[in-house]
Amino acid sequence: MSEYSDLEAQITQLGKRMEEQTRLTRSLIALCTTLIVGIMFYIFTLTVEHLPTIIQFKLMSNLDSIVKEWKQAERTNK
Repeated sequence: MSEYSDLEAQITQLGKRMEEQTRLTRSLIALCTTLIVGIMFYIFTLTVEHLPTIIQFKLMSNLDSIVKEWKQAERTNK
């Protein structure tokens, strides 16, 4: 009989440990998920904030070819 009660106590103790580990794991998963979503939101807001500047730089890089064509057109019209 004492064998069974020892075994039962060990099983109960293991069950409690597993429950604690499960709670800890769930908490860590929730924390990490929240952190990842927060970082993604921060990166998104930075991208949107600097988007007009990025677009301007892209247009400025294309400006050289436009100026070149404009000057050629002016020379032809003279």
